[in-house]
Amino acid sequence: MKTEHLASLTRRIAGMKGGYRTSRVLIDRHLRKRRPLVESDVMGFRMLLDPQEFVDQTLLFHPQTYEAAELEYVRSHLHPGDTLVDIGAHIGLYSLLGSVAVGESGHVVAVDAAPDTFARLRQNLLLNSVANVQAYNYGVSDKRCALPLYRWIGAGANAGADTLIPRNHRGDKWAISGEVPCLTLLEVLTLAGIKNVTGLKLDIERAEYKVLNRFFAEAPESLLPSFILLEEYESTIQLAGGSAVRLLESSGAYRRLANDALKRDHIFELR
Repeated sequence: MKTEHLASLTRRIAGMKGGYRTSRVLIDRHLRKRRPLVESDVMGFRMLLDPQEFVDQTLLFHPQTYEAAELEYVRSHLHPGDTLVDIGAHIGLYSLLGSVAVGESGHVVAVDAAPDTFARLRQNLLLNSVANVQAYNYGVSDKRCALPLYRWIGAGANAGADTLIPRNHRGDKWAISGEVPCLTLLEVLTLAGIKNVTGLKLDIERAEYKVLNRFFAEAPESLLPSFILLEEYESTIQLAGGSAVRLLESSGAYRRLANDALKRDHIFELR
């Protein structure tokens, strides 16, 4: 069975009783053999997906399970003329969604550190003839520098886990894939010519605290995002150097949105 046909089948049966488990068996069997990239429809966008990759696999076979609450929040809180800054844009789903929401008069800034992931981000933007997204191949950190980029080489391909701050759990498997140039968040906004930010999405694998701590120390009030969507796990706060969630809570400028549908992410809104 072709990957495209399997994707169509798994999307149809996923909501049926026992359908997800059945589809998982079919997917695992199909992926025993290396499969080529597939161009597929994802939430109304054309995307080039790698069936072996963790995020791509979800978008290909079970897109309805991928960050539904987060995507709906971003979609409903962006309007024509707004600006979305997508740091850790990966292969571009949030940037694509943002590009439609902000319209021709709006702006999206998409940044990803990994050169091969960035190449597919650019391809996905081209597939959708996107004209209002500025894409940059940089890491984002608390200073301008070059840092090693770590890639997960354990079981299951997951380029979405590429990081400047690898976890140090026993049994974790990371390899340095090269050095990447890094900018601060304020430098990214200056490079892109951004004067105000409606939404900031940060998914940079434990670097969120360092980036926001530096940003709040130097950014003018006019650049404070109206909302911030970020990922943080309690177990990695020490490794990250601090908690981005607590930083925002203690800033006095933001309030945390209570949303039981969020599984791992946090949303903050400007007071």
